[in-house]
Amino acid sequence: MVDMAAIYEEGYLPNIQQDYQKAYDLYSQAAQQGQSKGWLNMGLMCQQGKHVPENQEAALEHFRKAAALDNPEAQDLLAMQGLHFESSLYTRETQGSA
Repeated sequence: MVDMAAIYEEGYLPNIQQDYQKAYDLYSQAAQQGQSKGWLNMGLMCQQGKHVPENQEAALEHFRKAAALDNPEAQDLLAMQGLHFESSLYTRETQGSA
C-alpha cells in the first residue's frame, strides 16, 4: 500500500497521474494498519505542505508514531529536530546539561 501511495505522490508512472489526495489516503490506510512508513510519509507530507497545509506539529506527531514502530528514518528526523526517543516518550534535549 505504501508503494502505491508513493507512486501517486510522485506520479512517475505514465498511466498514473500525481495525486496527493490519493497518496495521503493510502499512507493513512497503511498507518492505520500499523505500517510505520505510512506514518512517516504522512509526516513528510505535513512537513512539506503536500495536499495538507504545512503543519510541523502534525508532522512531528506522525514521526513519533513511526518512530514508536521502530522506523529508523523517523527516529533520525526526530533527532534532527532536537528530539530523542526514550521508552515511547519524546522529549526536547536540554542544552548545557551534563
